[in-house]
Amino acid sequence: MFLCNKYKKWYFNIIKNSILRVYEKGKYEKHHIIPKSLGGTNDPENISLLTFREHLICHILLTKFTENQNKSKMIYALWSMQRYNKHYTRKLTSKQYEQIRKMFVNKMRNFKHSQSSKEKMSRIQKGIKKRNMFENFKRHEGIPKGIFEITTPDNIKKIVIGLKDFCKTENLSYTSMSSLANLNYKNHNGKPYESYKGYKIKKLGFKSA
Repeated sequence: MFLCNKYKKWYFNIIKNSILRVYEKGKYEKHHIIPKSLGGTNDPENISLLTFREHLICHILLTKFTENQNKSKMIYALWSMQRYNKHYTRKLTSKQYEQIRKMFVNKMRNFKHSQSSKEKMSRIQKGIKKRNMFENFKRHEGIPKGIFEITTPDNIKKIVIGLKDFCKTENLSYTSMSSLANLNYKNHNGKPYESYKGYKIKKLGFKSA
């Protein structure tokens, strides 16, 4: 899926460095390490919190170590960053905007829809409701698994690779543990909880599958 070059190395260095920082509310944006359009998920191990500058650089880098249709998807994702978003206030310089727009326009001139895309658009235009979009979905083998440090109610620390299996074994809510890991598990005052059912969790990084 990815080309092995210096841009890929720079990209994952930014991701690794972001995991080690102390987060401050409102200063970061969520970024899918493996983009959703390339098979990534919303699992916590595939989410990194980046500054807007880091987020923009990462999306530029993604266009540098992908190719063919994947590259087209990454250029479109990069172009989408300059659109209005009610959750973030983004300000691009005129030079950044020009660079991204040229990249997008040049790619769209030669863009051709795949046969499956054409059929999908045809069904939508004919008023046929989309079926379960995950019906034929297969998880990409290269998606990295998250590494977590979990403290149990008995104050025992465990290093866990992949959160879903752990939650299933311990009969815990995966959604709640994911939110806790990403500091999104909050009370009615908006303050993050420190634990869920006595479990504490800290995201350490990710391991390539």
